[in-house]
Amino acid sequence: MSSPLVNKYTGTISLLFAAALTWTSLGAQAQGAAAGPVRRPGVAQRAPQDGQLPANLPQELPGELVVRLAPGMTADALAAQHGLTIKRRLQFAPNTYIFKGTPATVAKVTGQIRSTPGVLKAVTNKLGRYTALPSIDSNDALRGEQWPLRVMGAPNFWGISVGERLVNGPVRNAKVGLLDTGILSSHPDLAANMDPNGWDFTLGQLHDPLDITWYTLEDHGTAMAGCMAAVTNNFEGIASLPWEGVSVVPCEIGDFLVSNNTTFILPSTGYAIDAIYYCIEQGVDVISMSFTVGQDDLLDQALQDAYDSGIVAVGASGNSRFFGTSFGVSYPANVDTVIAVGAVGPSGELAYYSDGGPELDVVAPGGNDSNFTDLTRQVLTTDASGFSPIFGFPPGYDYGQGTSQACAYTAGVVATLITQGARDEDLTPQEQVERIRQILEKTARNPLGRRTDDFGAGLINVAAALREITPVIDVAAPVPNEITASFGEPLQAVITRTQLTPANTGIPGDYVKEVVPLLDGDFDVFHNGVSILDSVEITDSLSGTIGYAPDSDTRYAIGNNRINIEVEHPLLADTQRSLEGPAVGRIPARVFQFRVQPRIEQPGLKLVSFPFELQEGDGLDDEGELRGPNTLSFLVGSNPFKVARWLTNQGRYAIWDTLGSPQEPEADLLPPPARDLDPNDPSDSQEIFDEVGVRRPPIGLGFWARVNSQTQLQIIGKSERSGSYEIKLQPGFNLIGNPYPFRVPWNVVSVRFGNELLSVQEASNRGLMRNTLWRWDGGRYRFDVLPHGQLREFEAHWVRAFRDVTLVVPRIAANFGTASAETSGTTLAGADGSGNGWTATLAAAVEGQDAGEIVVGARPMAGNGYGHEDIECPPPAPAQPQLTLSNRRWGKHSGNYVQDVRKTGQGVQHWIVEVETSRPSVPVKLSWNGFPRNAQARLMVNGKAGACSLTDQGSYQFTPARAGKHRIVISAVPFAS
Repeated sequence: MSSPLVNKYTGTISLLFAAALTWTSLGAQAQGAAAGPVRRPGVAQRAPQDGQLPANLPQELPGELVVRLAPGMTADALAAQHGLTIKRRLQFAPNTYIFKGTPATVAKVTGQIRSTPGVLKAVTNKLGRYTALPSIDSNDALRGEQWPLRVMGAPNFWGISVGERLVNGPVRNAKVGLLDTGILSSHPDLAANMDPNGWDFTLGQLHDPLDITWYTLEDHGTAMAGCMAAVTNNFEGIASLPWEGVSVVPCEIGDFLVSNNTTFILPSTGYAIDAIYYCIEQGVDVISMSFTVGQDDLLDQALQDAYDSGIVAVGASGNSRFFGTSFGVSYPANVDTVIAVGAVGPSGELAYYSDGGPELDVVAPGGNDSNFTDLTRQVLTTDASGFSPIFGFPPGYDYGQGTSQACAYTAGVVATLITQGARDEDLTPQEQVERIRQILEKTARNPLGRRTDDFGAGLINVAAALREITPVIDVAAPVPNEITASFGEPLQAVITRTQLTPANTGIPGDYVKEVVPLLDGDFDVFHNGVSILDSVEITDSLSGTIGYAPDSDTRYAIGNNRINIEVEHPLLADTQRSLEGPAVGRIPARVFQFRVQPRIEQPGLKLVSFPFELQEGDGLDDEGELRGPNTLSFLVGSNPFKVARWLTNQGRYAIWDTLGSPQEPEADLLPPPARDLDPNDPSDSQEIFDEVGVRRPPIGLGFWARVNSQTQLQIIGKSERSGSYEIKLQPGFNLIGNPYPFRVPWNVVSVRFGNELLSVQEASNRGLMRNTLWRWDGGRYRFDVLPHGQLREFEAHWVRAFRDVTLVVPRIAANFGTASAETSGTTLAGADGSGNGWTATLAAAVEGQDAGEIVVGARPMAGNGYGHEDIECPPPAPAQPQLTLSNRRWGKHSGNYVQDVRKTGQGVQHWIVEVETSRPSVPVKLSWNGFPRNAQARLMVNGKAGACSLTDQGSYQFTPARAGKHRIVISAVPFAS
C-alpha cells in the first residue's frame, strides 16, 4: 500500500523505510510492487450462501487418507507402494500427509498402511459440517480477495453471529477508538460504520469526514478502519468481521514534521494520551494502536486508566524484523494492559517482519510478501487516495502488509465479540478485559500446543472464540434448504451452553469453561411460528441434545417448512439466540427452512426402496411400537398397493397386500422387534435382524411394488445420515435398496469380506460377487457393468453374490464429482475393443405386455462357457412373463441369463431361449435386431424347425395352445465380421 507517511510526490524510499517502522504497516506501491506481477481483484468467488450448498454432501473426501509418519519415514515410497499420490503435506502438523487415490483403492489399502511400521496414524479425510446454518459469506464484490477473513474463520463465525441471530439484533453495540493518522471516514465502504464523534487531535476539532486536505497522509488510518469495520454485505468493496453493531471513533493523533522538504505525519504521545482519555469519555470499548513509539510514563498511565475503565487496548507488535533483527514487542503493545498482536501470512505462517517476544499475546493476518511482488499475500483494504491507474482497478482500495493490519483485525474481532455478549457485567472492568484476552488466547489455533515468542498463544480463531461466550445451536436434521420426501423428518439438534467460571489461579479474568446442562425453560422450538416445545424431548441434558419426531397428526406440510430454536443467552439478560431473525440494517432476515416434496409413484409394476426409517401412523402396539392393522396403510393411504420381497435363502417371494391376504411378515416394512445377533458386541448395530431375517427398518432392502393408481407416499420417518451404510448379501440374487434419497455411483461402493474391504471389481475378480447392477425399466431388466451404473433413489436393484459378503454404500451423491456414466438400456459386458464379432437382441411381448429382452452374439475374446461377458438374469417379477436365456450345462453357474456371448469361429452355436405364459392361447410376439444376414441365423419355436430366418431386423408371432414355458432355439454361425 502506498505509504501514509511520505508525500507521494516528494517522498523518498530511504525515508519510507524509517517511517514504515513507526506505523507498523509496510507499503506495497511505494516499495516497488508495480515492477512485479500483480493480480487485479475480480468479483469475489464467494462460498455458497445459505441455501446454496449442495444437498447430500459426503461425510469424507472420496479417496483421501490423512497419514502421520514417524520421523525419518518417506511418504513418497509409501504412496508409491500402495498406488496412491500425495495431495499435500500439511504445513503445521508434524510429518503428516494427505494421500489420494480412487475410493476403492484407498478402502483396500487403508488397513495395510495402518499396519506399516513407521505409520503412526492413518485416517480418512473427513468432511465436517457448519453448525446450525451453512458457512455464511458476505456479498461484497472484493470479498474473494480477502484471505485474512478466511484464515480467521470468518465464514464459520458469521454462521453463528449472523446465522444464529441474537433476537432483536445485537443487544450491545461496541465502539472502537482508532488512534491513527487522518481517516477518510466518508469512504463509501466506511461511512455507515463511522461514529460522528471522532476527534482530530492534530487540528483540535471534531473529525471532518470530508476533509481530504491531507488525503495522501490518510492512507494508513483509512486502511486500518477497513480492516476492523468496513461495511459488510453491501454488494461493494470489501468486508470486515463485524456484520453489525460495531462503529469506529476516528482519533487523528498524527503531528506534522517537515524535514528536507518532505512532510511526515507521525504519531505523537501527547495526542495519543489525549485520545485515550477521549475514548474513556466517549464510552469506547476497544482501542486500536497500530503504531510504535518510545516508552512514555504518561502514556502508561493513560493505558492503565483505560484498562481500569474496562477498555480493551490492542497494539501492533512492530515490524523491526523487516531489517533482519527483531527488537522485541514494541511499545505500547508490550505494556501489560495491552493485547499485543503479531502478524501471519495466508497460510498462517509467521510474517517475515513481525516482532515477537514474551509479551506477545496472539497473532492475526497481516500479510507476508517479502518481495513486494505478490499481492495475493498482502492485505486488501480501503484506501484514502485511490489506487494508481496503472493497476486498473477501482479507486479507494489498496494492498499492504504489517502488524498494523493484524492489530486492526484483532480490534474488530474484540468489538464483534462484545456485541455478541463477551462482557460479563458481574466482573470488575479489569477482569472483563482479562477475560476477553483469555478467550482470544484459549481459543487460538496453536499447532504446537504451547505459547511461543513468535506466535504468542496462536492465531486468532474467531468462531471458537464466539463459542466460548454464547449458546450455539447445531442442527443435524432437517438439513437447511434440503428437499425431503418425509413428512416427519425428525428434528435433531444440540444446544451448547457454556459457563465461564473463575479458574482460581489468581490471574484476573482467568476462567474455566463448563458445559451448562440444558433444562426445560431454557429454550423453545417453533415450527412455522408455532411452538412445538411440548413435543420436544431433551434426550441428553448434559450435551444439550434435543429431538422431535412428527407423527401422522403433527406431520409437516408440503412445501416450505420453517424451524426456529430460541435459547437463553447466559450473559445477556432477556436475550436469546435464534435460528430466525428479522432483517437488521444490511442483514437480510434469516430463515431456517427445508422443503417437503412427497414421492409420487405412478401405476405399474416397479422395483422400489424406502430410504427412510418408516414410522407407522396408526397407533402403538402392546410393546410401544408404532404399528397398525398393516404397515402400508399410512404410507399409501387408501390406494391399492402390494409389495413383494425376495427371500434369497428360500428362493421365493414374500407378499404383503394392503387390501388383504397374503400379508407375510417377511415382506412387512415394519417387521417385528429386532434381536441383536451378538448382545455382547456393541458394534453389532449393522447386524441386527428380526426372527424372520429382515433388517429393521427397511432401509437397504428392495421390494417389488404393484401400484394400481398414482400414489403419493405418506412417509413419516428419518433418512439415513451415516457416512456409509452396510447391506448384507447372501449367496444368490439379493434385492437391495439404495439407502439414501439420492443417486450413488456403483463404482464407489465397497465390499466387506471377512476383515478385508475390497472394491466391487476386486470382489468380482475373486469370484465373491458379480460387478453387475440390475434394475427394472418399463417391463424388462436393464443392467450396468462397472464402471457404469448408479443406485437410483427410491429404486431397488438386484445384486448377485457367490459368498456371504457385505456391501458398503458410502454417502456420496452421483453429482458430487463422482458421476458415473449411465446407459439407456442394456450394457454389453466384456467387450474387447477389437471391433470384431457381433451382438443381437431378441425381445418378447406376451399379450402386448413386455416380457424382457436377451442379448446373444460372438466375440473373439469370449468363451463358450461361463465368462465375464455372460450376464445372469435376476428372478422374474411376481406374476410377470419373462424372456430368458437358459444355460443348464454350466455347473454351478447354470441358470437363466439375459446375455450370452460365445467365441467366434466355433461353428454353429445354439442358444436356448424361454418365455413363459400364464394361460393358453395367448399371442407371443418376438422381435429382433442386429443379426447379420451372413450369420445364417435361424429361429425355432417349440420344436418347429425352420420357423423363421433371422434377418437384420424382423418379428415373429405365435400362439401356444398351452400355458407354461415355451422353448425358442436360436442357431447361428458366430463368426467375426
